[in-house]
Amino acid sequence: MENKTKGRQKIPMKKIEKKQNRYATFSKRRIADAIISRFQNPNMQLSDGTHLVEAHARNTVNQINNRFEELDTIKDAAVAQTNLYNQMTETRQRGWWESIEQLNADQVTQFETWLNATSSNLNDRLMQLENGASFSLASFGM
Repeated sequence: MENKTKGRQKIPMKKIEKKQNRYATFSKRRIADAIISRFQNPNMQLSDGTHLVEAHARNTVNQINNRFEELDTIKDAAVAQTNLYNQMTETRQRGWWESIEQLNADQVTQFETWLNATSSNLNDRLMQLENGASFSLASFGM
């Protein structure tokens, strides 16, 4: 089946010579025409609307550039922090708790005995501190 029309085609951006034809075209073409005229004659006087559009566009570009610089700084800081963390990880010593899964049965039993003894010693010391605190409070009449 043949198309009866040419369909959607790309329109080349160029200055429309006849002023009457310029008003009958799409707004995109009028904007493009103004931009082309501005570049062809940089000394021409611009309308207030054009000044507003230009100021808004400039402001938007500046905001985007500022946000890009912020994100770039954040990225640099994150990379530096990651490198520092990696360097610290490589140079530190491994603790006993990190290698507990590599212990054999005898070592696990020995470690469990040590933990029980340490727990008992800590509980005894806690009782001494509590008794000493209650004794000192009793001597003050509290």
